[in-house]
Amino acid sequence: MKAFLKDNNRFALTEKAVFYLLIILAVGGMTVPILLGNYHLSLLGSYLGIPMILAPVIWHKIKKNPVETIAPKPELGYVFCIIFFLCYSVSILLLRFLPVRSIGYYFLVTVMGLCILGQIIFSGESGNKARTVILIQTILLVLNIIWGVNLKYYFFIGRTDIIHHSWLAQNLINTGHIGEFFQI
Repeated sequence: MKAFLKDNNRFALTEKAVFYLLIILAVGGMTVPILLGNYHLSLLGSYLGIPMILAPVIWHKIKKNPVETIAPKPELGYVFCIIFFLCYSVSILLLRFLPVRSIGYYFLVTVMGLCILGQIIFSGESGNKARTVILIQTILLVLNIIWGVNLKYYFFIGRTDIIHHSWLAQNLINTGHIGEFFQI
């Protein structure tokens, strides 16, 4: 067992297990739905799967070659802020004028998230002003996503169409059994 660990870190085995397990589960979570013909579930799985693959790889790279602290660059904060608000404006227009959320919308949400991440990384010990801007951008991004899901499609809450489910519940109450209404 000690030969397998090769160092004195008592959590090395756990670290290796989590490293490989996360990657295997992520790949499986995105592949199995494709094999079953549920491509939409594979897309939903990629929301977690991609970070589950990237996080252990990045952790391993950082642990292998420790990086010095990133020097704060406040001028990059302004660039990220401008890019964020441009993307935000275009995403609102896409949500307003397209009947469904497009790939372009998802791309813009990704860019906005990366802009927030860039501001966090490069802000350093900036004052409360930079923190406030980052917090406001995070709130705006979450509101944009909520509007893109819950307020974009009428009577749609989370993943539930309330009109359809209300109709099914009313039919169940009226008839007292599950039948043709539920197509069973």
